[in-house]
Amino acid sequence: MYVPALLVIAAIGALGVRLLLMWRRTTGLPELLLALFFILSGPCGFLLIASAEQPALQAMLPPALLRAIGAFAINAALVVMAVFTWRVFRPDERWAERFVLAIAALLAGVWVWRCLAVGFPEEMRIDANWVLGTTVRALVFAWSGGEAFRYWAAMRRRARLGLADPVVANRFLLWGIWVGAGALVLVVRVLRITVGLDTELRMAIIAGLGLVSGVAIWLTFFPPRAYLRRVAGAAA
Repeated sequence: MYVPALLVIAAIGALGVRLLLMWRRTTGLPELLLALFFILSGPCGFLLIASAEQPALQAMLPPALLRAIGAFAINAALVVMAVFTWRVFRPDERWAERFVLAIAALLAGVWVWRCLAVGFPEEMRIDANWVLGTTVRALVFAWSGGEAFRYWAAMRRRARLGLADPVVANRFLLWGIWVGAGALVLVVRVLRITVGLDTELRMAIIAGLGLVSGVAIWLTFFPPRAYLRRVAGAAA
């Protein structure tokens, strides 16, 4: 595994643990859901998939099984993200609850389909299963980003009237940026297959979106004091 990828996974896992510790203090559902999202997607998901060929892990479980577990964890993380979006932004909407159930059913179905059809070989097979799964994951990110932007617009108007905290409003903006960037990364991956997007262009777009997402996550959860002062001052 490349060292940069390992560092990213470690950072995601550390953020999940930090949020889990925060949840122990606050007992808030959003903190718990976010902690589960980062832990499931990072250490439990991408790390298992990326490390499946390591001899130490192969001695315990077959590589295909490790990749299957990792894929299941990533899908579970996306279901958690959908539940977070529902409970935070649309807690009283029945359609949102049904949408989350549909997302969970689709991702579970995609995983079972993959298990029964081709399994999880070292080289991922790009087929209808892959396109459907990636599209559903992109939809989860896009929904969460759209809700965050909608809430940010409302909070910004209230902040201008002194009725809301501009720092809190800014965090919704940052949330929308980083999950929106995640959605676009998945869209680009699908376009690679459906319209034959140029490889160099695709990699450049994904790298740029990854940088935007990383910065937005950093400012969301580890904002420097200077940044907070600037946000608060801009709304004054």
